[in-house]
Amino acid sequence: MLLDTKLPFNVQISVVSRNFLKRLDACGKARYLERSHYFSGDYLRRLDKLVWEIRRHCRVLNRDVTMPDGSKRRLLAEELKNIIRSEQEPPHKFRIPGGILERVLTDRNDLAYAPLVWQNSFYGPRARSKVHVFSGFKASNSSLFLAPKIVDDVGKYVKIPKDVITECHLAMKRKNRPKGA
Repeated sequence: MLLDTKLPFNVQISVVSRNFLKRLDACGKARYLERSHYFSGDYLRRLDKLVWEIRRHCRVLNRDVTMPDGSKRRLLAEELKNIIRSEQEPPHKFRIPGGILERVLTDRNDLAYAPLVWQNSFYGPRARSKVHVFSGFKASNSSLFLAPKIVDDVGKYVKIPKDVITECHLAMKRKNRPKGA
């Protein structure tokens, strides 16, 4: 996962969020449903938490400032401490100056306001003592999985990843193989 690979620090997110991000990364490769996927549990709440945890890093962290005496001071360590300290505050109090979500939160008439705050314990005008969490199971089967024989025809019109094409061809061979062979 690229989250920490090119940064001079580790992104401070919880184990739950890190695992959820890995799951999203695995499903995100099939955003056009080339592969079947599923989600179970309280995935909407986990997504809200992940967004909140990542957004805390959305500012320039590794920067230098010029001190009154003309010397330079690197602020990375101080900024990382601020991120860790923000975990102690109620999530709804975290703000990014000039942030889009912050602008939405200031205008109850904004079309994005209601969807943003609906059952969201991380964004809103005040702390939420209770949110109703859907904790069911959602799955979608890929048409290519259900009918792998269409892969070559579909591939004439849209780009399908090579590994998906290979998987479909293998599925067709298995399906056409005589029983017991």
